[in-house]
Amino acid sequence: MIIKKYSCKRFAGIKDKDITFKENLNVILGPNEAGKSTLVEGIYYTLFKSSKLGYKTLEDREFRDKFMPIQAGDSIDGEVIISDRTGDYKVTREWGTAPFSRMILPDSQVIKNEESIADYLKDVLVFGEGTYSSIVFSKQLHIKSAIEKIIQNKEAKGEVSSLL
Repeated sequence: MIIKKYSCKRFAGIKDKDITFKENLNVILGPNEAGKSTLVEGIYYTLFKSSKLGYKTLEDREFRDKFMPIQAGDSIDGEVIISDRTGDYKVTREWGTAPFSRMILPDSQVIKNEESIADYLKDVLVFGEGTYSSIVFSKQLHIKSAIEKIIQNKEAKGEVSSLL
């Protein structure tokens, strides 16, 4: 799986971003508080976070508190294009007053059901969400915590050990 592109109109403090990644290694550089971590989180949540946010779960409340604009609107969004050997997959999500999820498959078929999108992503993304959360989308600040998560997460631990 290759991440080819990330776009958003608004995700937390990021506005009107359209970033195309090159093949191989990409490095995100910038001063403190420039939005580097938020960019990484935008990609992660676009792939893994349901657009339907509840008010009861701590996870949804924390997501809303961290990323939803207080005075600048009632929604946030993200779009990620990923690619594998079968082609490009475009995942689009919007969180807020009008939640929306869509995945466009390589054959141009459009999927809007959250569970179906999650199922397709399980097939396209080589590893499980735990591995991506612990390793691929880990921020520099959280490397120690990421290693601890890998050790505690059987799925991630097994996948990492098979890579090594």
